[in-house]
Order: sequence, then C-alpha cells, then structure tokens
Amino acid sequence: MYTEKEILAEEKRDGEAIAAKWERLGDILSELSDRESAEKILSAFREYYREMLSPRELTEWVAGLYDVGTGGFYYSNSARDNEGFLPDLESTTQALGWFHSFSLGADLGREISEYYPDWMKESLVRFIKEKQDVNGYFYHPQWTAEETDKRPHRRGRDLTWATRMLAWLGEAPTYDTPNGVKGSGIGADGKPVADYTPSGGCAAPSEERVTPELKDRESFEEFLSGLDVVKRSWHVGNLLESICSQIEARDKRLCELGADYRLSDILAEWLAKSQSPKTGLWGNELCCYTVNGLLKIGAAFSKIRKPIPHIAEGIRSAIAVIEGDEQVTNVCDVLNPWYALNVMIGNVKDFGGSDDTVSECRRYVFLHAPEMIRKTKERLLGFKKPDGS
Repeated sequence: MYTEKEILAEEKRDGEAIAAKWERLGDILSELSDRESAEKILSAFREYYREMLSPRELTEWVAGLYDVGTGGFYYSNSARDNEGFLPDLESTTQALGWFHSFSLGADLGREISEYYPDWMKESLVRFIKEKQDVNGYFYHPQWTAEETDKRPHRRGRDLTWATRMLAWLGEAPTYDTPNGVKGSGIGADGKPVADYTPSGGCAAPSEERVTPELKDRESFEEFLSGLDVVKRSWHVGNLLESICSQIEARDKRLCELGADYRLSDILAEWLAKSQSPKTGLWGNELCCYTVNGLLKIGAAFSKIRKPIPHIAEGIRSAIAVIEGDEQVTNVCDVLNPWYALNVMIGNVKDFGGSDDTVSECRRYVFLHAPEMIRKTKERLLGFKKPDGS
C-alpha cells in the first residue's frame, strides 16, 4: 500500500508531467502551423479535456476490465458482469494500446512491454497463444472455429490483433500464421509443442493451406466480383482490411513462385474503379457510413502500401462529416472519421504524397480543427458514462 505522502507526491509529479505535455503540444502545433491557429487548436483541446476526461476515472475503468484469471481484457463492464461473455483479443489490444498512448512512457521511447510486470506479461502471452489453432488462426472459446471461419473479417482481425500483441510483448506465435509470421513452436504453457517444426524460411502458408480466395488471380477476382463496395463500403472495407496482411504474405509467395501479378495490385485497381473522384468515398452519400468505409478502405490501401486515390477529397469528406449535424447512435460514428483522417494523413506521407501535398492536407485539417474538436465534444457528451468511460 502507498502512504498518503507517496500518493500526493505522485499526483504532483503527474501534474507537472501533464503541464509539460500541454506545453509540448503547443510547441508542436506552432511548428506545424501559424501561432494563431495553434492557439485556437490548443484552446479547443483544453476545453475538450476539461469537460470530457477524468484521467483517474478513465484509467480505473480500463483497469477494471482486466481479468486476472484469463489475462485478457473485457470489452465493457456489461460483458464483464454478465455470464457468457469472455475477454477477447480485440478488446485486449485496445486496452494495451490505450495504456501505451495515454501514458508518459509514450514520450520516453519505452517499449509497450516495459509497462507490465513479468507475471502480467506471461499471463497475456498465455491468453493469446492458447487461442491459436495449428492452422495459424486464433479462435475465441465463445465462438466456434466453424462459425469464425464463416466470417473471414472476424478471423482476419483476430489474427492481426494476436500477432501484433505478441510482437509488442517480444514473443512469437506457436505456429506459422497465414499473414506470414513465423511460429516458435512454443505453446501457451511455455513448452515446445509435440510434432511441430517451425519453418526455417518464409512463413507463408503452404499451397494446400492457402485461403481459397487468395489462391491465384482468378480466385481473387471472383471473390472481389461478389462484393458491393459502393452500397456496403464499410462492410466490404472491413473485410478487405482484415485480410490485407494475408494478401501481403500471399504476394511474397506468388513472387517466389514466379507469378507475374500481385493480389495487392489487383485489389488497388479494383477499389479505384468504384471510388468517387468528387468525394474520395465509396458510395453515393456523404455520411458517417461512407466515411467509416473510407477509414477501412484507406487502411487497406496503407496495409498493401499503396497511395489512396483522391485523398484530398477524402479528407474534405471526413471533415464535413465531423462538422456536420448527422444524428449518431453509435460512438464509433463519432470517432471513426477522426481515424479516417489519421489514416489518410499517414498514407499521403508514406505512399506518394509530395511535401506540398502533405502540407496542404495538414493545413486544411488545422484550419478546421477547432470546430471539429468542439463538435466531437458535443457528440461524445451524449455517450459519456458516470464510471469514466
């Protein structure tokens, strides 16, 4: 137990650290824009944090979702408090990512694994690894493998979260994965598994284990032809983004086999044909749903290392939705347009944007930032709960 004196000293250090971070944020904004714009954005951020966030309550809420018995995190209080719901990989990834981004360590260059005691890291690794099947995918006990295999977006997302968390924790999966991560042959109990030899080279799935739709050009094009990205941009984008790591792994194998095509090229060309050059969206409406689709499809482009077409128009569309008056009933509709902006700014920096293009996109975002922050605060207040969530 900590003494009152120790607690007060820690709170003082926290206050000093928070003040330093506000000062640093102001400096960063001033470096990226003019002083007047920086002050307006900083003021909007301060108002948002003052009304929306209680760091202690929020930290206690997230910590309360941790399940010591399994080593994972629940999605919500209601999932934790009702029989039949279990901690899951995606919620655990979000919790670990939140602790990392919200903590001071994010500024100190520390690895995410350094935040946790050894017993917790061991528990997390066991929680993740015990869900892996010999086929390389990860399956939750509350969802059968048969049902999960019918939902490739769910299977693909869990594959991504599991391999990402293991990398954060400095560990490898037990078995080679469909997205090209080599297995260690070490099981959830920390012991070598019987009758399994880790691959020595490429971890890409053998031909007989390749997901059917990714087998070759014809199979992939047939798969895409059954998707309606214009009417169902979020659903289709969610599916495609969830399998992009598998597409990249398959492309490496196709290269080894001497194929003269890449699935990632086919995907990028197929998506570009259906995009609106006027809005940068997939779909005929400018609304939360199509911007959610932009988030997923934009993330897919980034994962296959391709520039998002008509990116300036997409940025304007996301900002218009953030500032708009569309009624939202799901908190994701408040947050996802911001994630879409983040994806697009990252994409234009990493995959084909000139310095002028990057500067122009950033300038437009900064110009609208104060109003976007204000509007986001208004919408989020409708979802704020007494427990800090």
